[in-house]
Amino acid sequence: MEHIDQALTAKLYRVTCPSAEELGEYHLQMLPGERATAVAQHLRTCPHCVQELTQLETYLRELAPELTYTLRERVQIWIAQRLPSGLNGQPGFAPALALRGEVEEPLMYEAGDYQLNLEIQEDPAQSGRKAILGLLLGAEEVDFAAQLWQNGRRLQTTTVDDLGNFVFAAVPSGTYDLILSRLTAEIHVQAFTV
Repeated sequence: MEHIDQALTAKLYRVTCPSAEELGEYHLQMLPGERATAVAQHLRTCPHCVQELTQLETYLRELAPELTYTLRERVQIWIAQRLPSGLNGQPGFAPALALRGEVEEPLMYEAGDYQLNLEIQEDPAQSGRKAILGLLLGAEEVDFAAQLWQNGRRLQTTTVDDLGNFVFAAVPSGTYDLILSRLTAEIHVQAFTV
């Protein structure tokens, strides 16, 4: 019986406790409202989680004292708004080939102080696939990472170069989300079609 009791205790130990990641998100005030409330209620009765949260707070304070702000106070998140393709909503300038349907105009977005142009082309290295060429403007320091998402899954990640350029290659047709992120800012481009 003692062996069974020890096995059950080991298996069920802290089974109702939030994960370490969830405690970290709670500390950074990143949990959705109802989940944050549930974690706060759990902390009232669980000395193990209180101790773990205290250790995390101490570690973060020692690691980077300047990070005493919450993450939400430090990171700005912008949802990019699509701009009309030309002046006053009229078709913009495009090469003569565009009149024949061979070249599409770039997708232009604005997010806070940033402007973003996305150009979708046939990928010369992958028949039947597309290449997404991006240009980020307005960033004093271009230390962004670009992530291509579809249906809640990250498919590709690339860096934005010093001039604001980035490329995703071998992209199948579909609808995607794009996230450009760095330590203090995120730009989200939602549901664009390739």
